[in-house]
Parts: sequence; structure tokens; C-alpha cells
Amino acid sequence: MCVSFYSLLDRLVDVYVIGGIETGYIDVRVDRRSVPSDVYVYEVRDTSGDGGWYIGNVENYVLINHAGTIFSRKPLPLLHPECDVYIDLSDDKEPWQLLLDRKLLRELLYPAS
Repeated sequence: MCVSFYSLLDRLVDVYVIGGIETGYIDVRVDRRSVPSDVYVYEVRDTSGDGGWYIGNVENYVLINHAGTIFSRKPLPLLHPECDVYIDLSDDKEPWQLLLDRKLLRELLYPAS
């Protein structure tokens, strides 16, 4: 089941820094038609194999083993253009940093000016 982007704005998201870009992760599938054009959206593949929560590959679209959705105000660097993968856990580095403070999605994407 997909949820509307706008229904998530007042939900807390886990904040990750990926390639120097602050992103928000939430463990739902989002109706991409509801996402405004100024927001970048990516999907996360669960690669743990045990059904547990674990950020695996970050891709444009994930059909099988979907673990969640990532939002950002800037595009993520495409690390593996041959397969549209932004993060591939087969790489020998941890490409993100989890920040301890969660934020409302609205605060992450539309900070007060």
C-alpha cells in the first residue's frame, strides 16, 4: 500500500547524511505521484535477508524487498550508474551517517527561512 507524501509531513523520520546530503528515511512506500517536483525521492531495498529493519541499497525504485523511502532536497550522487544505484552495500564503505535526532519530515524538507 502506498501513502500520500502530504500525509507524512508531520511524521518523524530518521535523518541520514548520504554523500554530504541530509535525507529523511521512513519505512513506508510513498505514492510518487503525490511527491512535489522540488523533493527528491528514493527507495530502499532490505538486503538483510531476515526481514529485519536494515538500510540496504538505495535505488530509484524497489519492487521486491522494499524497506522504505528516502527524501531529500538535493539529488544524491549516483554511485553505480549502470544499475541506477545510489548506495550499494557490496561497496566496502559505509556511505551514510545516522544522526541521532529525528525530525519531522516537514522540518527536514522545508526548514524555516
